[in-house]
Amino acid sequence: MHAVDVMELSNRNTMHLRSNRKSDLHCCHLGLGLVVLLVTMLLGGCTPESREIGRYASPDKLVDAVLVEVETSALDATPTKLFLVPSGKDWRDHSPILTGDYFEELKIVWSRARFLEIHYKKGRIFSFASFWSSKNVEAFRHIVELRLFPEGDSALPDRNGE
Repeated sequence: MHAVDVMELSNRNTMHLRSNRKSDLHCCHLGLGLVVLLVTMLLGGCTPESREIGRYASPDKLVDAVLVEVETSALDATPTKLFLVPSGKDWRDHSPILTGDYFEELKIVWSRARFLEIHYKKGRIFSFASFWSSKNVEAFRHIVELRLFPEGDSALPDRNGE
């Protein structure tokens, strides 16, 4: 081999190595982009929006019952949540007292202070608590009782959610 042949061979190997490095960098950028996209989707991109659709003050004005809908796609049922919060406070800082979907004729009624009625014709209830208290309302001494009042023979929606 001549000196020129060795130089050309050396240049070819160097170019080949550089080509592999560019390919590796491209794959690395693509992989990093996918990771960023997935993290964004998990942390905020896919979080459903919730909106307050009703706020009902107790007769003693110490507690608010807040009805919230979770916005979903048109194909999904619309989850409904009920929160009890100290009067005027944001519901986002609290856990729901009731969670369900497919509600028909849902009514929230304070029959008296410390007694909340939940009336509905149909609906599915996934979670429910029969009482509520808070350290921010009379240091847990103000206890609200909750009762479900389904109306009709069956409160469950039809198989298709209708």
